[in-house]
Amino acid sequence: KRNRSDHEWQFPQGKLLDGENFRTTAERVIDRAVGKTKRWFLGNAPIGHYCYEYPSAVQQQRGNAGAKVFFYRAQLYTGTVKLNTKLYKDYAWIARDEVYEYFDKDTAEYLHYILPE
Repeated sequence: KRNRSDHEWQFPQGKLLDGENFRTTAERVIDRAVGKTKRWFLGNAPIGHYCYEYPSAVQQQRGNAGAKVFFYRAQLYTGTVKLNTKLYKDYAWIARDEVYEYFDKDTAEYLHYILPE
């Protein structure tokens, strides 16, 4: 859960850095958000993605129209979550059937579709 009032619940996001592939970026972003927990990424390819436009002011500031976010499926095994409180105020490691509790209807339907039963 982000430290803001709009679009609070979202998956951790970060830029693809030089020398990284999508999977290593996902691992780095998860580590930054919740610390180095023991988790298992199911495969090297994303299970889905979505695109969104930045607000006009952000477009001008960043020089980009928007972003593309890739999703990976991962399972949490063990470890103590150490939430990055500069970016987040809460977290939830959710299952497929829980997406409707955290996201708007359109986003939840998409996530429910791409996550396996």
